[in-house]
Formats: sequence, C-alpha cells, structure tokens
Amino acid sequence: MSKLTWLIIFSVMMFLFGCTSGLPTKADPLVDMEISRAIFEMPQDEEQRKELPLGVFTGIEVGDSRLTLEE
Repeated sequence: MSKLTWLIIFSVMMFLFGCTSGLPTKADPLVDMEISRAIFEMPQDEEQRKELPLGVFTGIEVGDSRLTLEE
C-alpha cells in the first residue's frame, strides 16, 4: 500500500475513534465570570468634581507611550 493510503486510513481511524469521543457538546455557562456592580462602590464625589475649575488634576496621568518602547 502506498503512503497516501496509510495516511487516509490513519486519518479516518483518528476521526472515528479518537477525535470525536469525549468532546463537549455544549459550552459552559459564563455566569461565574460576571462582575456584579453590587461588589464595587461607586464614587460619591461627582458633585465635587463638577465644581472643580477646568484643567485641575483629577488623578489621570497622561504620558507618551512611545517612550516606554525606548526604555
């Protein structure tokens, strides 16, 4: 028998006996991965933030990401 015939026979056997047994038929639910909003407390300083003048530091630091590649 030629190598191609053996390859075809081997492929069919793998498909029929090995590859299809024990495979899941339905996806697992992703309920455990959900993040509940009740876990996190929302900030209570929205009114104070609105009273700040424009350009005041709010905690966000902006940098040039190109510099990190050079480091």
